[in-house]
Amino acid sequence: MVRRRTKILSRLFRTMIEILDIPIYETTFVFVVEASVEEWKDFYLKWSDMLSDDDNKSVVDTINDVRYNGCCILTNKNDYIIYIREKTNHGDIAHEIFHACNRLLTRLEFAHEETAEGWAYLIGYVTNKFYEMMERNKKGSE
Repeated sequence: MVRRRTKILSRLFRTMIEILDIPIYETTFVFVVEASVEEWKDFYLKWSDMLSDDDNKSVVDTINDVRYNGCCILTNKNDYIIYIREKTNHGDIAHEIFHACNRLLTRLEFAHEETAEGWAYLIGYVTNKFYEMMERNKKGSE
């Protein structure tokens, strides 16, 4: 099901779409990287019914305010879509990955123990996978 939705997303965006399945949590992170604001608007018009009111607001804020370099939204299919705007930086990428991991673990009521090791592990894992995907796509486009 996720793969089919991602094919639909791929038609909306001319940019990199990457999927990171996280089977242990029965969820998927979909990275939409270097997408233009116009592409993000098209996404919103087609997918807004799959988003909560808060996530709809996040998408609209990202469209309307150039200070936002990305956002993380949760679909009603439990897919996390991490949007990274064109020409962003490592800090913004880490920021959105944190939001995705935080939302996932909070939704699952994952305890935030004193060391936060589980949280730190997931954020590190997703970040490493993200940069592996970026490198793979960079090599594929050369």
